[in-house]
Amino acid sequence: MAVTLQARMALVEAYNQNMDWKTVAVSHRVTVDTARRIINRYIKTGKDIECFVIFTDNIGKIKAGKPGGNKPTKITEDYKLVLEVEVEKHPDFTLQEYVEKMVQLGFPRVHFSSLSKTLNSMLFTMKKAYYEPAKRNAPLTKESRKEFAQWLAENYQNFHLIWVDETGLDLYLTRTRGRAKKGKKCTPVYNNQRGKHISVTMAVSAALGVVVSKIQIGGVGRDDFIGFLLDLKDQLLNHPSNKPYLVLMDNAPAHRNVEAIMEPFENIFTLKRLPIYSPQLNAIEFCFSNLKASIRHLLRVGGPVDDLRLTNETLTACRTRILTAYVEESVNRLDTHTIGQHQTYVLVKGLQEALQLKDM
Repeated sequence: MAVTLQARMALVEAYNQNMDWKTVAVSHRVTVDTARRIINRYIKTGKDIECFVIFTDNIGKIKAGKPGGNKPTKITEDYKLVLEVEVEKHPDFTLQEYVEKMVQLGFPRVHFSSLSKTLNSMLFTMKKAYYEPAKRNAPLTKESRKEFAQWLAENYQNFHLIWVDETGLDLYLTRTRGRAKKGKKCTPVYNNQRGKHISVTMAVSAALGVVVSKIQIGGVGRDDFIGFLLDLKDQLLNHPSNKPYLVLMDNAPAHRNVEAIMEPFENIFTLKRLPIYSPQLNAIEFCFSNLKASIRHLLRVGGPVDDLRLTNETLTACRTRILTAYVEESVNRLDTHTIGQHQTYVLVKGLQEALQLKDM
């Protein structure tokens, strides 16, 4: 048990006044060996308390300074400055990897628990890591976003905007966050099988809503996307506009070299590519978020998918049928108001962030 400050002072005072310090030690529940060590330290160093510096505050109350003697700390201010740089450079390192890295840089080795306390004092906390491609916020990418944002800000009022893209879906559409009692894990039950992969390709407009949607099993290839654009052309012929249609799409593999094939239809719509890694400039990405949220809701309230199996229907066919039905219902829920809100966000917030060269 640690010796209290009052006991240490009583022992030193008894020694200075030639009193029986052993009796004082017993009265403070301090062993004789410990009391002797405290007094010997006082005799050698002249300090009143072992490893403590005694002082008084402005009201005369005795306080103790920081324990540890005169031993210098290994984690200096220079250590912290270099550590901060390394943490920002390698945010996913373990504590032991930080220790080894600092040793390689010429700093003394410290225990990982000391390093953890230091990081906490520097306001570095553990959190979920979101990995991003190296080019996502590279200077050239930001410049291309800025160039696109300047063009769109100057010209979007001259066009009727159509947003086109595709997304993949399966039965593993789950929320990453949930609720549970404190101290317990949140463990919702989900399907053992995710079913077949389904792709949804959509073209949305703030004025027309969902212009075209296509649901297919498997991924979307270039031929599939070209067929979708031809379907979009036919739909737009049924909706004449006083402004030319501008179809905005990203740089997915299925979209490669489609401009040449669509060139004969430039009198109907014009294709415009978004900069790479620019989800904040693509209104349909937000529509897909609404779509997936609606499907997750239907999967939760609809109960286990396998329980909806029809007579003589295979499990795979059942899962594909239910997911397709949920996708169709969720697509129908996307209206012009929702799409218009997402488009407004892109034209206001998204363009502003791109013009300011912010990360996305």
